[in-house]
Amino acid sequence: MYNSVKLSGKNYDIFKNMLKRSSEFNELNKDFYLNYNNYNAFQKIQMKSSTLLLKDDTGYIGYMWYSQYERQDYVINDMWIDKSSNIVSINNYISKLKKDYSLLYECKKNHHNYEVLKDLGFIKFEANQNLQMNLDSPFKLSISKDLNFEILKEGSQESLRCFIQNSIFENKDRIPLIVEDIIFDEDQDYYLKSCSVFLKYQNEYIGYGQLILDNDEITIVNFGLIPSFRGKGYSKILLKRLLNIALENGYERVCIKVLEDNLKALGLYKSIGFTFKEEISTWGFNYMMD
Repeated sequence: MYNSVKLSGKNYDIFKNMLKRSSEFNELNKDFYLNYNNYNAFQKIQMKSSTLLLKDDTGYIGYMWYSQYERQDYVINDMWIDKSSNIVSINNYISKLKKDYSLLYECKKNHHNYEVLKDLGFIKFEANQNLQMNLDSPFKLSISKDLNFEILKEGSQESLRCFIQNSIFENKDRIPLIVEDIIFDEDQDYYLKSCSVFLKYQNEYIGYGQLILDNDEITIVNFGLIPSFRGKGYSKILLKRLLNIALENGYERVCIKVLEDNLKALGLYKSIGFTFKEEISTWGFNYMMD
């Protein structure tokens, strides 16, 4: 018999003990108490009703705290499953959710969590390698007179950044950015002023990249060149400039995430000196009603 019950006063002590092991399962699990303590009374009620304790015939075997983002789409914020339990498909535990639902969960790989997710019926559909590099001294940049760099001017170049990023990452499955997305990005705590740079060829903007503070790590994001200027060695030049900007601002370690099947990008980053740190993947579970 598999089922789940909502968090309540009756099972709170059990939940509290399981919660202590949250980071053992996934270091990316969100902090339940930190979020709960920052919520108002109504949000706390919602949060508790979105926390399920999973059970089988032996008793409680785990929990799941989720948020509903679309009508039938849920994101798991925090989850712990006893790996020694007899694990079956997640749907057997959470039949209370609407039918035809989808679950998403971001997970940092360790020695057991991927196997547990597979046993629950999740499928890994996007895997990123997180690379890191220690910076000891600045890179020497020998570039042609046609190339130059320009630091993003906040307040006047948001539309330019929007255009360049849409050109770099254009894909039929990707929703194009709008200027408001760029302004929102600049207002976030992770955003670092004067750490976003354009690469120009003569008077044409051809590339972009920026540094952000991601979970206390300096990370390169939104890095790339527009398609017509790829394959000319310009990516390495822009990457070195970003690393020099990091060092100029006192940052001695930089990370970058890359899809594990993007072999060209992996080759570029490793040729500069980046090394593997960890794998972070997005897992999904889709339940379709018969």
